[in-house]
Amino acid sequence: MTGTVPSSLAKNETTQRRLLIVASGSITTVSLPGYLTAFRFVLPAEVRVILTRSGAKMLAQPVMSYFCDAAYDDENPGPGHVELARWPEAILVLPATANTIANIASGFAGDLATTVLLASMCPVIVFPVMNRQMWEKPSVQRNLKTVEADGVRVVRPDIRMGYEIASKSMQENPMLPNAEDCMNVIRESLSARGESA
Repeated sequence: MTGTVPSSLAKNETTQRRLLIVASGSITTVSLPGYLTAFRFVLPAEVRVILTRSGAKMLAQPVMSYFCDAAYDDENPGPGHVELARWPEAILVLPATANTIANIASGFAGDLATTVLLASMCPVIVFPVMNRQMWEKPSVQRNLKTVEADGVRVVRPDIRMGYEIASKSMQENPMLPNAEDCMNVIRESLSARGESA
């Protein structure tokens, strides 16, 4: 069942966190419900999601809202970018496409997701996912260095075999870490900020 927490992760901690997820338009977005379930019930956290325009094409806002505490997109902006930027303890760009990373690097604020990212003061953690050819482009690596220099944490993807939609074949590509590894990154980032996670 989609969104089921593995038994190895089924342990509750005490303090509830506030996480805002920015989901961009990767096919990996369809696997996000499982991550959200783990974040909500294992960390545990209140989880809100902003879908980019392309992210909403992968998993629509009404569907995403079943798996989190609230879901927003450009047509359903909720309380607006200022309140959304002030609410979380951390923002995860999960998954982060090459386009979203470029937008963050340039300070672009053309939609709800990028405007919230630009207005936020909390830790931002980026989980890049794209095909290997894009990942290896100098422009993408340059953008990643730029966002890191600006204080954004970039979690390097795992390179492993998986189904590639574009070629309809199994290929080695950058993939998301599993939910447990993501939660460890969240805990580390909040602890480094002087908070107990």
